Amino acid sequence: MSLHLGYPTLNPPSSSFPPAQIFQPIGIGSHVVSRNKLVDELIARVKSFHIIRVNGTPASGKTTIMNLMVNKLFECDPATPIYVLSGWKMESVCSANGWAAYLEKQTGIHGRCWLTHRGYLFLDEAQQSFWDDELWADLFKAVEPASQVYIVLFMSYGSPTRGFTGFEQEKYVKTPMVFGAEQQISLRPDENVTWPWRPVGLLLDADEANEVVERYAQTIIPNCRPILTQDLKQEFFRSSNGHVGLITSLTHVLNGVPVSLVLGLSLNVLPTNLLILMLSTLDASGIVRSCQPIDWSTTSKALFSDPIKFFRIIENLPFARGLPPPWIIQKHGPASVLKEAIACDGIYGSSFEKKSEEWKQALGNIWANGWLHAEKSDGDIHFVFASQIHRWYCQCLFTEKCPDNELNYDSPLQLALDAIKRFQPRQLSDAPRSLAGNSSPLEDQYQKEFYCCLFPLLDGHVVMSPEFMTKAGTNGGTIDFLVAQKKW
Repeated sequence: MSLHLGYPTLNPPSSSFPPAQIFQPIGIGSHVVSRNKLVDELIARVKSFHIIRVNGTPASGKTTIMNLMVNKLFECDPATPIYVLSGWKMESVCSANGWAAYLEKQTGIHGRCWLTHRGYLFLDEAQQSFWDDELWADLFKAVEPASQVYIVLFMSYGSPTRGFTGFEQEKYVKTPMVFGAEQQISLRPDENVTWPWRPVGLLLDADEANEVVERYAQTIIPNCRPILTQDLKQEFFRSSNGHVGLITSLTHVLNGVPVSLVLGLSLNVLPTNLLILMLSTLDASGIVRSCQPIDWSTTSKALFSDPIKFFRIIENLPFARGLPPPWIIQKHGPASVLKEAIACDGIYGSSFEKKSEEWKQALGNIWANGWLHAEKSDGDIHFVFASQIHRWYCQCLFTEKCPDNELNYDSPLQLALDAIKRFQPRQLSDAPRSLAGNSSPLEDQYQKEFYCCLFPLLDGHVVMSPEFMTKAGTNGGTIDFLVAQKKW
C-alpha cells in the first residue's frame, strides 16, 4: 500500500483543459495492493447515492484508495469525466469569489451546474471545506438520486500538516450535514449495513496486510522473501489492526533498525545469541543484509524492548501522522482524556454525559485530530485508538515525563489490592462490549477492569510491555508492565 501517494493532474499538453480533470490512469507503485472489494463497493455506493464520504485517521490510506477508485473508473466507466481536487483552502475559494466560481476555475464547470453535470468529483482532505457553509448547503446537501454528479469526499478528522484542531489555530468546524450509514465508510467495516451493501473499511484484512508487507518489503529490502516469516507478517497485522500507515512503517523499520537500538538493549533483556543474530543482519548503516528468517519473537524483542527509542525511530514515518504531539500532555483536559482512554482501551461517549465541559471539549478536539477514532457500539459511540501501538505511543508520552509522586507500596500485592478496591460493580455487571460485537470472556472483563483501576495508581510510573500491545485472542497476551521506580 502506498504511503500517501500524491496524484498529479494528468492533462494533455494544453492550458485550455481544467486543472482538476484527470485524463488517464494515475501511476501507482508496484507495492500498492488492488483492494478490489473495497474499491468496487465504494464505486457501487457512489453510483447509488451520488455522494459518499470516506473517513479515516491520518495515514490510513485514503488518498491511495482514491487513486485506486480513479483508475478503476477508467476501466468500468471510461465515458464519464473524472475530476480530483485536494483540499479546499479558504483564501483560494474567496479569491475566486466563492465556491461555485472556484469549482468552475478548477473543473471548467460552474458550481451551480454540477448537479446536472455527469461526472465524478473527488475531494481529498475534504475536512478543509467544513468552513464553507454555502458549498455544503448548495451543492453537497442538494445531491439526490436524480442528480448527475457523483461526489466522493475523503476526509480525516483533522490535518496534521495544518495545525491541530482546537489546540492551535482553529482550522475546521463540525461537518454540516448528516450522511446515512451506507453513505460513509470508516476505518472498520460497519456490520450493520444491510443488503445489497457489503461491510467494508479502510483497515486491511489479514490477506491484504500480508500482501502489503511482502510488496512493500521488496521495494526497500534486497532479497527479502526469506526474511519475512509467516508469523512475522501475522503479528504485523495483529499489532497494527490493519492500519496501512503503521504496517508500512513497521516494515520500513526492518530495513533500517539502527545499530544503536540493538546495542542499547541490556543483555538481561536481549539474550546474547539474539544480539549476535541481530548484529549479523545489520551493517554500519543499519540495513538488513542477511537472508536469514526473522520471526516475530526476534523482531518484537529487538524493537519493543525500549519503547521510547522505538517511537523515536518511526516518528518521521507515515505512522506518526496520526499521533498527538508530545506537548499535548501538558494540557489538563486532553491529558486527562487520553489517560482514561489508555487505561480503559477507549472511551464510551455516554460516560461523558456528566463530565466537565473541559473534558467534553478535549474529547471533541482529540477526535477531530484523529488521535481517537469513533465507532458505533451497542447504541453508544466508542472512541478507540486506531491500533494498540497508537495506544502504546500515547502511554509512552506520559512515561517520558518524570513522575512527581512516590509509590507508597511495599509489594505488588499491596498495589493489586488497592486497584481491586477501586473496581466499579456497574462496569462488571454490564454486558461486555467489543468492537466485533462478540461477548468477551468474564476473566477478560475482570482483567480490563483491573488494568483500568491500576493505571491511575501508577500514573507516570508504568511502561506497558509489547505483550499487552498485541491482542492475539483469548490466550494471546497478558497485562504485563514495568514499574521502574520499584523495579517490579
